[in-house]
Amino acid sequence: MEYQYIDMYQEIPISSLDEIYQIIQEYKKFYNLPRPGLSAESPELNCFYRGQSNCEWDISPSLLRSKVEEPALLSTFAPKENLSLFGTIAYIQHHHQSTRFIDFTTNPDVAIYFACSDNNDKDGALYIYNYAPHRSEWYTAAILSELTRIQTKDAISVQEFSYEILRYHPEFKERFSAIEDLNGTIMSFLDHGFMVLADKDSYAKNVRLQRQSGCFYVCGVQFSKTLVSSDYWRSQAGKNKFFPHSAVVPEDLKHGHTLRKLLIPQNIKSDVLCALALKGITKDYLLPYM
Repeated sequence: MEYQYIDMYQEIPISSLDEIYQIIQEYKKFYNLPRPGLSAESPELNCFYRGQSNCEWDISPSLLRSKVEEPALLSTFAPKENLSLFGTIAYIQHHHQSTRFIDFTTNPDVAIYFACSDNNDKDGALYIYNYAPHRSEWYTAAILSELTRIQTKDAISVQEFSYEILRYHPEFKERFSAIEDLNGTIMSFLDHGFMVLADKDSYAKNVRLQRQSGCFYVCGVQFSKTLVSSDYWRSQAGKNKFFPHSAVVPEDLKHGHTLRKLLIPQNIKSDVLCALALKGITKDYLLPYM
């Protein structure tokens, strides 16, 4: 199956590195990427990539495979530099692999490396995805990061979470005139999450993040009941309950219409890695201090 110019999920077997690059160019051309935002403050729609060395794996956050709870990990981890909460979680993600963050990159070579660097008896997968990302300094990223501090495993209401948010971010009171406004805003993304670009300070202090041109899809949470449209109404949002340390992968990262999955056969993995090494994309470069 060859790449098709259609707005639909596709799985595409490839046979060479050049073919991967060609498909990426065709994908970007089809979606007209990068595409500027509607205003100076709105994000640019752009291409993001993820590589997995076993094509049978689903895209999922390491939190779902970890036995360590988020609050415990956060309380025992001390970063070398003073970082924001988001920056701390990003550092943990790259050194401990136990967060609700899913690694993506803006550099296709980095993703191709990770698709080929392990599981030599399995075909790899390169995912191509487009998104208008949030920035970690935005209040939306701060809100999702605050899930990490919640101590209980039990379901809590959106309004309870809102009060926790205001506890750590009293400045939000100026943005949201009433708790119902904050509840409604949280409900607009808490169930699915979003892509986030790291802030300059966190990026500068995280060598792996720099070298991997890293960014993250921050997963949302599981609600105690199936949500319906009325649950998003401003007056009702605060009553919805969710499990704060769950992590839900959105449908867009499973079979979304803008998602492409390139299948890299195991028999070309070594050749691809040799070609990437000539460009400086190696384990020592991408994973310093291992």
